[in-house]
Amino acid sequence: MNGEFLEDKYVKNWFEQIGNSRTIRNYTREFPRFLEFVKKTHLLSVSKKEK
Repeated sequence: MNGEFLEDKYVKNWFEQIGNSRTIRNYTREFPRFLEFVKKTHLLSVSKKEK
């Protein structure tokens, strides 16, 4: 995830709504970690359902 999410129109809109550069900088750093967590959580729940 090399900043690809920054090109998403919903992320752009979200950041425009925030408007605070420090918060945007922090979210830009932390959001990829959140996406990885969600992906792993989703994969775990799917694998549990398959059992």
